[in-house]
Amino acid sequence: PPRGLLLDTNALIDLVAVRGPYVNDIKKLCIAAVFGDLQIWASTQSYADAYYVLRKHAPAEEVKHALLATDLEGG
Repeated sequence: PPRGLLLDTNALIDLVAVRGPYVNDIKKLCIAAVFGDLQIWASTQSYADAYYVLRKHAPAEEVKHALLATDLEGG
């Protein structure tokens, strides 16, 4: 079975906001997940915290759409 990885809030923010220097590493992990080599999760609280932080820098609907597009839970 593939390994699992739980992203913390900062990693989720880096991914959505394309914030360096770690965004490229996180994107590589996401690619591995697409190919089934890895499972990636983020907690509900991380999504809530990321939304709170990101909405200060972008419109709320844009942030919501970007977070939903991560689909880290696979559903």
